Amino acid sequence: MAILGAIGAFLAGAGGSLVKEAMGMANAHLEHKRTIEVARMDHEHELKRIELQMTANMAAHEQKRDIAILEADKAALGNSYAHDKALEPGFGWVDAIRALVRPTLTAMLGVYLMVVYLTAEGDLEQAITLAIIDLAFIAVGWWFAARKPEGFSLKFGPDSVERSNIRGALSRPS
Repeated sequence: MAILGAIGAFLAGAGGSLVKEAMGMANAHLEHKRTIEVARMDHEHELKRIELQMTANMAAHEQKRDIAILEADKAALGNSYAHDKALEPGFGWVDAIRALVRPTLTAMLGVYLMVVYLTAEGDLEQAITLAIIDLAFIAVGWWFAARKPEGFSLKFGPDSVERSNIRGALSRPS
């Protein structure tokens, strides 16, 4: 029996040591797991911060681009007015023709609508609708081609000439 007691005492000592070692390994594993989770959360937070910073930078660059476009439009309009003022008023018939262009176009568009109305075959409503759409595109294209409403922003493709001009305008030192 003494041998069994000695073996039992040996196993109890070794078992206690094994339990202590297993508890230490489990604690180290949990600590490593917590460290990984904290690092993951830090990386997620940093990624979110960078994404927000990128969004803010993009908005700032869009504002700079819009300002450059507005300044270019303002300069072009100012130059157009200066050119109109520089024209000599010696030829009244030239001024009269320039003044009559828009009213004449409006009258021509009205005549076009009447011709469509009078010559429409089949579905009159569809013919008038299509004519009105045509007139709207013609009028808007003519009257407002050089105008840009306040707060209106155009998005240009990478091959656009205007976009490359904007880049040049933004790269100039203020």
